[in-house]
Amino acid sequence: MPGLFGFFLHEPRDPAWAARQFARMRAGMRDGTGARQVVAHDARGWVGQTGPDLLPGNLVLYGEPPAPTLLAEGECYHHDDHCQDDEVPGGPWRWLRDRWLAGGAEAVSPVDGLYTLALLEPGAPRLRLINDRYGSRRLYLLPTARAFVFATELAPLLAWPESRTLDDDFVRQSVCLGSALDGRTWLRGVTLMPPATEVTVTPGQVTMRRHWRWESLPGGDAASDGTDERSRAEALRHTWRRAIDARLGGGRVGQLLSGGLDSRIILGEGARHHRGDWLAVTYGEPGSDEVRFAARAAAAAGVSWEHWPLPEPDWLETRTRFCLAHDGVIDIVNAFHAGFLDSVRSRLRRDVGGYLGDLILGATYEARTVDQAMGYLPYWHSPIAMPEDEVRQRIAASAGAGDLRGWLVETKCRRAINAWPHTAVDVLEVRKPFMDYALVELMSRWPLAGRAAHEPHRVLLAEHPSLAAVPWQKTGVPLDASAARWWALRARRVAYRQARGALRRVGVQIAPWIRGAVDLGRWLDAPAVRARLHDELTSRHAGVRALFGPEAIAATLHATLEARAVAHEPLLHLYRAERMLARLAPMLAGRDD
Repeated sequence: MPGLFGFFLHEPRDPAWAARQFARMRAGMRDGTGARQVVAHDARGWVGQTGPDLLPGNLVLYGEPPAPTLLAEGECYHHDDHCQDDEVPGGPWRWLRDRWLAGGAEAVSPVDGLYTLALLEPGAPRLRLINDRYGSRRLYLLPTARAFVFATELAPLLAWPESRTLDDDFVRQSVCLGSALDGRTWLRGVTLMPPATEVTVTPGQVTMRRHWRWESLPGGDAASDGTDERSRAEALRHTWRRAIDARLGGGRVGQLLSGGLDSRIILGEGARHHRGDWLAVTYGEPGSDEVRFAARAAAAAGVSWEHWPLPEPDWLETRTRFCLAHDGVIDIVNAFHAGFLDSVRSRLRRDVGGYLGDLILGATYEARTVDQAMGYLPYWHSPIAMPEDEVRQRIAASAGAGDLRGWLVETKCRRAINAWPHTAVDVLEVRKPFMDYALVELMSRWPLAGRAAHEPHRVLLAEHPSLAAVPWQKTGVPLDASAARWWALRARRVAYRQARGALRRVGVQIAPWIRGAVDLGRWLDAPAVRARLHDELTSRHAGVRALFGPEAIAATLHATLEARAVAHEPLLHLYRAERMLARLAPMLAGRDD
């Protein structure tokens, strides 16, 4: 990922000192193959970008001090809705810089995309940052007494002494809930930039202002929608086609293909546009439903398909290293990209993903109460868990009076689910057609009951009947299969499970029926994996020991691995935290100016 980093000084300092600080930040950036760098600076501000040259228009200075200078990280779509390409010398980013300067954040807010922009204005003097509606690209912020510092990664912020303190509450939240409920990070004082936000930094002052909120969407309700079924379907087909067309350009395009509905809707459009060179890749255990159904969908679409088998060799260490390389944000359970990305680097450049398709087209995360939101986090009971009442109070305080569905998108989805595709951005252009602004706005008006019944999926799959006929991983039968067929499959699964248990008791081993992509419980049965988890988490040197207590950690190990009374996630979140604390310890030890 071509990452942004830099700082703005509240009081000018010696230029040589500023250059050294910037060089220290640059040294902390994780660079991909073929990385290069661009830099803009004046007496107070230094802004840089470095990384692989994947995205058009990134790693370019739009302007040069003393003129206002923009650096763009990400990409935007549909900018021709607002301008003509031939009227925009330098492309959309230069046009967006001028639009921002003339109209402020409100002029940028309607421009669709996944981006973070940095604008250095020496004449003001001022630094401004802005991101897209969903905060799709991470940016860490560190306000200090003498400077405002930012970077797309944590390590560069360790160049500033004020950041060198661990945030214990973030560790508790990330272990108990998978991710934090607010902007906290591993380091106290370092926060994640909120979505749809403009940050303005002037000498002695930092202000943050939202330019869009989920509450501004119209809201879907059968009584207020005002359109008939045919009109809604036609609007959906038009808006979806426009969203996907904007994200299918270029060569070496493909997708990570699951057995779900959103993934095959994208597959149908990919086959339509790129049948000859579309690559679909599926990860999962051989024979799992995910892999079987994805293979059938790829065959029905007539595209190339590859299977990345799981588990990876020494999967726990492979995934942990991958997590740590990405600031310990992605969790070990879902680190499916570990090892896989390098294997497709030469064959795939653009990944068109189904991120949040189930939320935009369907009724996932339709929380109306704090208890419902708590269930979506998710929250697991375990000896290291926060009390339920405390979690409820935190949700209520964090969400405030806002829409709980939008709050879930901006907490769990952005911090946890978005971490999966975000880890691919060093290697791939990751495109998310379901997050198209116009599509999100359209679907917000679709009656909730219709989304819950998968009406939008049916509309879009009707154009790809061969894909609609492939079983859906969530149920094991096609979307429109009869209830009798679904119950028959459930009976087969129960019978298979019982037969497998009986055969195991007489020494005959047969493979389990894996409904999803993996059977993580079997992975954790490996003696080497159990030994590693036990040894590192019960060591008297373990960083998590002081936060959770040795008794609670030991009880969690037993409840998860022996009694099988607790979900796997808390234990693996705990292990991720332990390894991340060990990584941060030497960085936090030094202190200088």
